[in-house]
Amino acid sequence: MATVPPRLAPEDRLFILSKVYQSISLYFAHWEASPLRKEELDAEYVKLLQETAQLEDPMRFTLQLMRFLARLNNGQTAFFPSPEHAPLPLGLSAVPIGGEWVVTASRHAGISIGDAILTIEDRSLDDWFAALRQYYAAGHPEAAKRRLLDMLAFAVPAVLRIRLETPDGEVRELHVDRTEGEPDPHRLPSLRPSIRWADDERTATLLRIPSFADPACEEEALALVQSHKHAPALIVDIRGSEGGLTPEKLVRALMDRPYRFWAESTPVTIGIHALQAAKGLDTAYYDAGMLLRPASRKPDPAAYDGALVLLTDRGTGSAAEEFALPFRDNGRALLIGEPTRGSAGQSFTYRFKNGMSVRIGTSRVYLPDGSPLEGVGIVPDRLVSPSRLSLCEAHDPALDEALAWLRFERPDAIRQGAAEAASAADGPPDPVSLS
Repeated sequence: MATVPPRLAPEDRLFILSKVYQSISLYFAHWEASPLRKEELDAEYVKLLQETAQLEDPMRFTLQLMRFLARLNNGQTAFFPSPEHAPLPLGLSAVPIGGEWVVTASRHAGISIGDAILTIEDRSLDDWFAALRQYYAAGHPEAAKRRLLDMLAFAVPAVLRIRLETPDGEVRELHVDRTEGEPDPHRLPSLRPSIRWADDERTATLLRIPSFADPACEEEALALVQSHKHAPALIVDIRGSEGGLTPEKLVRALMDRPYRFWAESTPVTIGIHALQAAKGLDTAYYDAGMLLRPASRKPDPAAYDGALVLLTDRGTGSAAEEFALPFRDNGRALLIGEPTRGSAGQSFTYRFKNGMSVRIGTSRVYLPDGSPLEGVGIVPDRLVSPSRLSLCEAHDPALDEALAWLRFERPDAIRQGAAEAASAADGPPDPVSLS
């Protein structure tokens, strides 16, 4: 018997659309950066009702909502399919480097880090980006490109034709079946924190935090910091890390001086002002908002006090940006790498009974000096980007820059820290991983 395709009932579509419209009206905090003006929202909602009137197919309906929310131009605002109807992932990641789309992670045996993707389904990734950009938003255009392959999973068949160029110039064409086999955990990066010595000279320990999505990640990172409290220097790698709650306890454990977090604004709905605006009487408070600016915090006397470096890139977003912000503000750490994603702040999330969900950016984050984070990101002290060659050779120029700074510009701190570590009762333990 043939399987009956899933269908969205009219009442389900109407409720989802109404909830999305209501959530934008109440919670959305980024109108100043949105091409869609607040005054246009009612008319656009009516158009959306018309466009989705016959969209019984859950995936087509999802794509229409994704495109609508992307018009708000906010990386914290998006629509998501139900897990049941989510597309199969491509099983690889690639970012633009020097005019090429270079593989940075892959679970497919025929595709390696450092390969350059020429085409997928006979189209260049630049062409795909131009076609699919309408379906998703990000804080910065370069950060948006890092989401391309996630979006591409919606648009391509289960078996892909991929043409790529290896580092030695060989061009290959592969057929990749996304439905075959389970992901090889040894070919995909772990999402758990880990720590190791950054070099043979034990100049610093390297704490890698790939994600803050699981609250346990912060606790694991705290335990790793505590186990290496006598290390002369610590390099915290948050490249590609995003999501989750701000790791405030980890900030406190690494902060040896007074510090400030971000300020944020959020919409405030005042009935009488909305009424006056609707009548055309007074629009002065039509977009009323509340600015929240936390007070400066005192350091914890037991905090780690060695030299500190943070490694960032355009994949560093949301909770990871909020983690990096106070260290950049007060100079506690040197930031090295690329600017962060430029999209943070709390989001209102609503999950529908069929598994679909909507997320609305409900706060706009500002750096402590008042400058915006959205669309800009946190610019590191020293800009260092990877190259295709460095990826092929598993070489990390940002880490090299961090070690050079510690050895040649902070030698006194490193020598003092090393002496303290050597005289400690138990000394710095061997690096361990909680992955």
